[in-house]
Amino acid sequence: MSFTIKYYPKIAIATFKSEVKSLEPTNAFVELVETGNIKKIDYIIFDFTDITAYTVPEDYMERVKFVTEFSVSWNSNIDVIIIATNPEIRFMITAYINHKDNLKWKYHLFNDMESAKKIFPEI
Repeated sequence: MSFTIKYYPKIAIATFKSEVKSLEPTNAFVELVETGNIKKIDYIIFDFTDITAYTVPEDYMERVKFVTEFSVSWNSNIDVIIIATNPEIRFMITAYINHKDNLKWKYHLFNDMESAKKIFPEI
């Protein structure tokens, strides 16, 4: 497993390291929903800053949509913040954000945490 999850008041952060397997972002999402109090979370941060490689699964759109649709029933007002420079991660998230008509949560993509904090100083 190449990720850790930390919980703070109103924030959950999944941090990924090294080579990230194709299913690990989905696994982190599921673990976060199962172990955190999703009703009290305002921000979910996926930090891919320190990854070395990632292979996008063919069904990534369905995976992300399934997990968020399942989770939105408990909390529909979450901002998901993705920190990434890896081209595969950025491709996946950009493609997903481009289908925003189907999204329940708000997704935001940044190159680094400092840029995210300029928009969301509370994180």
